[in-house]
Amino acid sequence: MCACLGAMGCNAGYRIPKAPVSVAVTQPASQPPFWWGVSTAPFQIEEPDPSRRFATDWDLFADRGKLKTPRDQRVASFQHMDRDIAAMKALGVTHYRFGIEWARVEPARGKFDEQAIDRYRQFCNRLIAADITPIICLWHYTFPGWLADFDNPDNHGWLHPDAVAAWEQFIRKVVPRMPEGVTVFAPQNEPNAYALLCAFGEFPPGKMTSIAYYDKLIEKEIETFRLAARVVRELRPDARIMSIQNLIDWEQDPLDPFAFWYDKAQNYNYHHLDGIKDDLDILGFNYYAREVASPLAMYLQRLRIGSNVTDLGWIIDADGLERVIVSLAMRYGKPMVITENGIADKTDHKRPDFLFDHLLAIRHTIDAGYDVRGYFHWSLLNTYEWMMCYEPVYGLYSVNSDKSLTPKGSAALYRYYIEHDFMGTANDVEKWTPKHLTASNAVVALQPISAAGKAGTVASSGTTTTTTARLSPGPGHHSR
Repeated sequence: MCACLGAMGCNAGYRIPKAPVSVAVTQPASQPPFWWGVSTAPFQIEEPDPSRRFATDWDLFADRGKLKTPRDQRVASFQHMDRDIAAMKALGVTHYRFGIEWARVEPARGKFDEQAIDRYRQFCNRLIAADITPIICLWHYTFPGWLADFDNPDNHGWLHPDAVAAWEQFIRKVVPRMPEGVTVFAPQNEPNAYALLCAFGEFPPGKMTSIAYYDKLIEKEIETFRLAARVVRELRPDARIMSIQNLIDWEQDPLDPFAFWYDKAQNYNYHHLDGIKDDLDILGFNYYAREVASPLAMYLQRLRIGSNVTDLGWIIDADGLERVIVSLAMRYGKPMVITENGIADKTDHKRPDFLFDHLLAIRHTIDAGYDVRGYFHWSLLNTYEWMMCYEPVYGLYSVNSDKSLTPKGSAALYRYYIEHDFMGTANDVEKWTPKHLTASNAVVALQPISAAGKAGTVASSGTTTTTTARLSPGPGHHSR
């Protein structure tokens, strides 16, 4: 999940332009099946090593008192891979986007943990056996601790003198060990959001820098992305390379008549993508919100409350997703996948409408001829959300103290949309709304999943019960 956004407003009544011939899907029937997925990140769901055999720069960041709550053992997905696969099977997803933790597999420079690599390989094999296609992200915001320099931002992470050589060595070690069934690799997650948050001092190394630093970091990320694409294709000629970019539907601030900040915001969306476009097979991107292009945007979210905003104060706006899809198609002409989309919602009251509205936005763009191949919801589980720690709640499943999972009503709704082929058969829109499906009892509740990966009846307290999560009708709001 991108941690940097605050959203504003909604342009109601947006009409999607028909896809021009140059980018349109001319034979929809020949398109591959739609990818239905969920996404996670290793640092956000895997357990840390209590013995500190390895540590990421974020673990060291927490040691320095920079995080309110360090991550702990509460999710423990590295230990409970079968549990997570069982949850995905219950959802009916066809794809799972997850990451490999660089620090875990290379705890010291040039010293690789073979057992950790084998564990990731086994996980991929189990996913494939469960008819779930793995998509591997090679880097998701974290670096091994030995690439950290908290005193000098110009020496941290991608800018560390050893980073480029170590990155190539890591890829050459890990990629050949993954099963043949893994054919899609994403070198980086949200490099633009990462660079911005580093420049603001929110991410490690935690020092406020400048726009020049942001631009320098973006250029290094372009270099390392392209290196990864070249090496992955050398090692796996059948591989496809996918981006995972954070994209925002920007609105020009009335107080910015000369579009200074608006142009900066567009640069945020496209600078990195422009640099890697020739290396992409699939243009993957994460969409959460739209925003006024203003230097105050990240702080305004704290003031926002109401039924049409998330728990973080981000305005819910599915029309923005349509506009982003159209913009990407016109600019790049690549097949697109929404690699993250979700909502911070502790009650799960807003998530059903959020899910419906954004899936409908995708359906609208597909109907207009745009080449959208898949949707990944963020997130499978409640996760550790970076500097916001465990406070924002994004998961379709809650994680209990005994490591069992309790599905939310929105999880059952997502399964319903997948099972009934929303992208192919959603004609009478009102019959697909959460309100209608709740009234008609069409959505069947999912069963909890035990820590061992068995369907059961485990409540949030860890005690047995006969209760399962039902779809909440929510506030009855639809943005569309």
